[in-house]
Amino acid sequence: MEPIKLVVLDDHNIVIDGIRAMLIGNAQIKLIGDANDMPSLLKQLEKELPDILITDIKLGGNMTGIEIAALVKKDFPSLKILMLSGNTEDHYVLSAIKAGATGFLSKDSRKDEFVAAVHSVYMGQTYFGENISQVIIDQYVRQSVQHIQDPDKPLSDREMEIVQWLCDGITTREIGEKLFISSRTVESHKNNILQKLGLKNTIELVKYAIRKNWIAS
Repeated sequence: MEPIKLVVLDDHNIVIDGIRAMLIGNAQIKLIGDANDMPSLLKQLEKELPDILITDIKLGGNMTGIEIAALVKKDFPSLKILMLSGNTEDHYVLSAIKAGATGFLSKDSRKDEFVAAVHSVYMGQTYFGENISQVIIDQYVRQSVQHIQDPDKPLSDREMEIVQWLCDGITTREIGEKLFISSRTVESHKNNILQKLGLKNTIELVKYAIRKNWIAS
């Protein structure tokens, strides 16, 4: 399997060097380039397109990382965006999502969380770091839900997947590890499922799933 290719955009070289050092010995993730501003980033993207662009929000130039993310997504729609910033206020996270980012981490995140976020974003999933407001996670989950018209299956494919695992007795932490998302995001999905179905807890959800023949009794 080819390694996941990253390019890092940050106006502080120590951050770039830190990520490079962190990935030493990791055969699954490869840092193929870095940039300090928009012109150098474009040169890098034209030279070799990575799988994921990791960018800060506040950069030293005239453009923010959010503005740059929105622009490069137009020219390189397949490029995935992971924000890595010390600015984790709600309005920054929401603006980053609108710009096309599917992952958001605080700069004080641990190595294992960084690696999990990279894998999640690479697989087309979302990842919100532990320091991101639960309000934002709940809002994103509600907005991204796929509403299916079949009254006997009112849940999205992702929600059905989570239901199956919950009914198998798998914890939200374990489900998060399987899906490369945080356990808080799994909890938000579960709460959204319960709200959709008018249920109160996991026990009622299991009974409902059996009654609807979603799982074997």
